Amino acid sequence: MNSTSRYALLAALGLAIVSVTPAMPAFAKKKEEEAAKGPQIKLTPAVANALAPAQAALGKNDVVTAEAAIAKARLGAKTPDDNYMIAQFVLNAAQVSKDQVKLAAALDELIATGEIAQKLTNEDKAKFYSFQGQFAYQAKNYIKAEEAMTKALAAGNADSNVLVIMADSQSRSNKTAASVVTIQKAIDAERAAGRQPAESWFELGSNSAAMANMVDPYVTVSAQWLETYPELKSWANVLNNYRAVAKLNQQVDLDLLRLARASGAMAQMTSREYHDLMLGVYRAYPAEAVAVIKEGIAAGKVNTTTDRDARELLPLSEGKIVVEKKTLAADSAAASAPAAKASAAIAMGDVWYGYQDFAKAAGLYKVALTKPGVDADLANLRLGASLAQGGDKAGALAALNNVKNKPYADLATFWKVWIGHPATS
Repeated sequence: MNSTSRYALLAALGLAIVSVTPAMPAFAKKKEEEAAKGPQIKLTPAVANALAPAQAALGKNDVVTAEAAIAKARLGAKTPDDNYMIAQFVLNAAQVSKDQVKLAAALDELIATGEIAQKLTNEDKAKFYSFQGQFAYQAKNYIKAEEAMTKALAAGNADSNVLVIMADSQSRSNKTAASVVTIQKAIDAERAAGRQPAESWFELGSNSAAMANMVDPYVTVSAQWLETYPELKSWANVLNNYRAVAKLNQQVDLDLLRLARASGAMAQMTSREYHDLMLGVYRAYPAEAVAVIKEGIAAGKVNTTTDRDARELLPLSEGKIVVEKKTLAADSAAASAPAAKASAAIAMGDVWYGYQDFAKAAGLYKVALTKPGVDADLANLRLGASLAQGGDKAGALAALNNVKNKPYADLATFWKVWIGHPATS
């Protein structure tokens, strides 16, 4: 399974710490102006007197004098309102000092005292808990970050970036299943707002689903990723991880590798994928084996000098092609005969697929679908793959939509994505 480097999410979001600072009340303002700001705050006279010079000092960016005045105010604090107001001044002083550690601690104090004093509005909570979560995330305290973001969301914060930080925090805390759900909410919210989610969001969701062995969510978020960012490296990542997550049997794995080859993603993979496909097809489909080996050589993934299997199978398969071509027409007619089994038609379709004669391959898969006992999911998947590569996108989509059961339905999903969003370099 491919690992994914973590992203500097906060830097990417360009978050402005300045917006943490709450409005600092001026003691001389009229009561009605004070009331307009939110919940009333009643201060002990000693606290009010101590904070007045602190306010003046902060206006001059004099942190030392302000902190001394704040310390004096603490000595006279008697009520929750006193503590909450002092916390506001502590936060303002921390911001003026530009000390991130002080700022994070001050915000914690503001939230704690505000909750006790019951002075935080939902708007305050939505904002303050969001920033608390960001500070915790930066400090790599992912449990705290998740808890803070949960509270920010509960207070009505609708910023999808809150969900992203929460999802990444969950993933880093080994809560990968929860992370998948959270990041999908972020992706959905961003799309609903008419914005394109960052590629890192999809990658986070894909990797979290893979680590949690959640096949269905993996396919969902990975398909969205490839639709939005259809680069070859992404296709290679998605298909490789799907192999690991879905634990495919040999036949389905063969179809997955064929998709990787058709999409161009195989060239972004390792020599193992070429080797697996080569070994999967050489016995029955020599033309496909030769093509895979030669493509692997061209991509620098297969070396016949060091790879004994490739070195031996290339001439062996080329020899089989010479013999096979003599009977292709007769074998195709036999496989299409009324008495032939569906499996025979599929097998002959696979032969033509190996020669990249997708029209003949599609014709035989269609024949197979008319016969009793046919594996309809397999036949429709390979019919869709053939039609897609032959240029009949509408026909391909129709066939792929008829693939109903997993794991073939997952592969059909990826084929449909490729038809609409072919991989780019």
